Amino acid sequence: ANGFINGACSNYSLYYPTGIVTDGVGNVYISSYFCSWIMKWTLNATNATIIAGSPTGQSASDSRSLFVAYALALDEANSFIYVADRMNHRVQRFPLDGSGNGVTVAGGNGQGSGLHQLDRPTDIYLSKKDGSIYVADCYNNRIQKWLVNATSGITMAGSPNGIAGNTPYLMNQTYGLAFDANEKYLYVSDNRNNRI
Repeated sequence: ANGFINGACSNYSLYYPTGIVTDGVGNVYISSYFCSWIMKWTLNATNATIIAGSPTGQSASDSRSLFVAYALALDEANSFIYVADRMNHRVQRFPLDGSGNGVTVAGGNGQGSGLHQLDRPTDIYLSKKDGSIYVADCYNNRIQKWLVNATSGITMAGSPNGIAGNTPYLMNQTYGLAFDANEKYLYVSDNRNNRI
């Protein structure tokens, strides 16, 4: 409940939190922009457990690390958490118990606009129907769908080539995404166009 004016990376406070998800028993998982980690807070805890990223809050690009941890998605049934690893231009999947390295499930092929690449992703959604990952590919101005074990994405909204625009078919910096309950309609925060 209480933050600090002069933040720092520690397991008892938050420092630029960016993403949050909760599980069925009330645990809260929070990503940190500057600490590049994922923290797990149990009910009534006074400190957290680091389950992904560097325990010292250092940014890196290896499979254990993150570089600007952004949005989160939880797969509680399979004990995984997904994170938009923004400045590594990828989405990583980690075990919830913090026991293993991350696995790249989208992007991870350098910064770019190819269908196998991402550019500073900001939000993710894990499909309840087929386990696909939807990614707000922010600086590519598009939403990408990555099927399970896919090596490239499918453009669901925006330009496949990353072109920005303000027509009904283009977007300019996609930040957030959401689906309705049946995953029939996709809603996108089209940041620079000031619209959904």
